Order: sequence, then structure tokens, then C-alpha cells
Amino acid sequence: MSMKNKKLNLSIFIVSIFLLLGLFQTAGAQFGIKVPKLPKPTPTPAVDGKTDTTVISGNNTKGQTKSAAIPGHYNFSATAPAFDASSLLFHLWTLVSEYSRGTEGQPQVWAPTPTFTIYGPVEEGTLVNVAFTLPNGSAWFNSDCTSLSKVGPGRPVDIECPREKIPKDKPTTQTGLFGFKVTLKNELSGTSAELFAGKFKVESFVDNPTNNPKFAKNFVYYPNLDWKLSTAFVYSPPPKDQYDTNGPLKLLLWFRGKKETTFENNIIGHLFYQGKEVAATNAYGANNVTDTFTEVGWAASENEYQGRILTFNAYVYDKENGSTWFPIYKNPGEYEIKILQNGRLARSVKFTVDAGGNIVNNGANARLGTTKVVVPVQVIGEQDGKWNKTAWSTEGFLGNPLPGFSAP
Repeated sequence: MSMKNKKLNLSIFIVSIFLLLGLFQTAGAQFGIKVPKLPKPTPTPAVDGKTDTTVISGNNTKGQTKSAAIPGHYNFSATAPAFDASSLLFHLWTLVSEYSRGTEGQPQVWAPTPTFTIYGPVEEGTLVNVAFTLPNGSAWFNSDCTSLSKVGPGRPVDIECPREKIPKDKPTTQTGLFGFKVTLKNELSGTSAELFAGKFKVESFVDNPTNNPKFAKNFVYYPNLDWKLSTAFVYSPPPKDQYDTNGPLKLLLWFRGKKETTFENNIIGHLFYQGKEVAATNAYGANNVTDTFTEVGWAASENEYQGRILTFNAYVYDKENGSTWFPIYKNPGEYEIKILQNGRLARSVKFTVDAGGNIVNNGANARLGTTKVVVPVQVIGEQDGKWNKTAWSTEGFLGNPLPGFSAP
């Protein structure tokens, strides 16, 4: 076959293919045959445990998103670092252990070893420093807690101020109202910025059940956190990844007393809406209450402050809208959480959801460096023992009382 004939046959073949395609499309139009279309590829967001995904707020329609609109979620649009006051724990390190029990009359002494969370952005090489003052206002000591690598906007980093950083001559027997200031220092950029400042109260008692003179100075130091009993935080946990499409209602609050009186299974939360119970911490049998942390002295006493997180079978948001859990985002109005402790009513917490399905936030949480919504707590009964019921007004939020905040 000549080259000319080969080219002619190839041209006829190509034309035939186009004619067949045209006939197929025409037949499809005439007889209702649908030619399937390939789906457009969906971008896969990065998964790192704290992904920068936005979330649907309230009952916004699918596809509408609002960054950091959900209380408790990270604010990835943050332009400055923040100190999360709700995360601060004042652990008091006692230098003479309970085993020596003030040997030969030597008094027990203490120093603070706080832990807390800060949120980025933080630049590479930033040093976290905490400076403490004594009750008379004079300088006590500084602690360079840790040096940080670069932290992205809104991302959390947990800070621990270890006891190894405390100068050996600084532990004290003093009690009263102490001051502290958290500063971020960066020698690379030559900057120093105060992040948060506040006050905390320390009290003590003598642990000497046998009245042995050798143990007369066997002091037990503890932080007095009565103000925490009147405060709580309503929120939903940040999504773990792009598949985490809904957020349960959580409540963080405190109880005072020995561990056995505040055991997780002895604290049960009930969520009410329009006078009807719609969710509970024990809705599915097991009680969903978490023992998060305890702020105490080294010896057991009534002066223990137990942090508890209650989780309810109710959603603050739900992207899929397919759950049987109560949809808070679809039901605006006032909610009340009633908490039973050892079978007796011990707490009442109220919050409001607006017409858009969002938990109402008065903005006070911004001063505390958290997206959790702070709400007042009504303490009911006497299970917390004797405590200062007005401490929130003067000592609240580490000596930073919030304007407009009032506990019942």
C-alpha cells in the first residue's frame, strides 16, 4: 500500500470516530440517555490533629463557615499571642516532703510551679518568663520556664514552670496574696511583651494529728481558689481532623472538698431546655464526667479544688445533621444545666443560644485568652464546706474581675 493510501485511510478512520461520537450524543439527547460526568476532585485538607479547618456555626447552611465561631475552637486568625487564664494551675511545691514531716522542727516551705497554655502566634526563640511578687509587693523571683519554637496563629502550647528553675533560697513560709506576671521575651528580635498579670492567694494549715511538738511547723500550703466555684466555661472541643464534623456540649467547672466527695461518678449533669430535660452526662449508662486536675496541698483536706469536665449528648454544631443527639444549634433560647453531687442538687449553670444557633458570648472570654464562653455558677447546698461566696468579685480570674460578670 502506498504512503498516499495510508494517509487517506487514517483520515477516514478519524472522521468516522467523530461521526460516531456525534451520533451517540444525538441519540442520548433523543432517548434520554445520560452520559455520566466525572466528579470534580475534592481537595483534602491537611490533617495534623489541629487542622486549620473552619467550622459551621450554629444552624448556618452547609458550606457557610465561620472561623473560631464555636466556643472552645482555635482562633487561627489570631494576630497576637494569648494567655489562656482558664488553663492556669498553681501547683505549690513543698520542699520538705510529707515523709520528713518537718524533721527537728524545721518548717516546711513552698514555691509556685504553675502550668498554663498560651496560643500563637509566637516567634522562634521566644522565652516564657514568669515573675512573682510577695504579699508586700516586693519582688520575689523570676522563672524562665521554657524557650519556644515558632508557634502558628491560634495554636496552643502547654507551658510548665519546673521547680528546677526556682532559686534555692526563694521558697518561703509566707502566705497571703501573691502577684505574678507572664512575659514573652525574644532576644532575636529584641522584644519583650507582657502577656498576662494577676494575683493568687495562698493559705496554710498545720498537719499534726498527734500534736507532736516536732511537727508543729509541718505546714500544708494550698491555693485558695474560692472564686473558681462561681465560674464555669461552656464550649465544644476543637475538631481532631476534617472528619470530626460535630461538637458535643462541654462544661468546665470546679468543686471544693476531698476527692471522695467529688468523685466523677458522683457528679451528674442534666441539660434542660424550655423546662424539659434534653441531655445528660449519663444518658447512655456510663457517666461522661472527666477528672481533669486538682489544686491542693500535699496532705488531704477540705481545701482541695477539683476541676471537672462534663460532656452531654447534645451538639453545639453538627455539619452532617444526622445525629440523634439534641441539636442545640437548632433550638435558640435559654438553657440550664443542673448538677447533682452525691445525689443532691449542687450547681445550676445557665447559658443562652441566639436565633442563629450560636451560644451567646458577651465577649468577656477575650480578656481571658480563651474562646470558651465564661458563665456564672450558682452553688447550691453545703457540700463545698465553708468558702467565700463573694470571692469572684475581688479575686476572680486571678485578680482580674470581669466587667458585667456577676455570680448568683
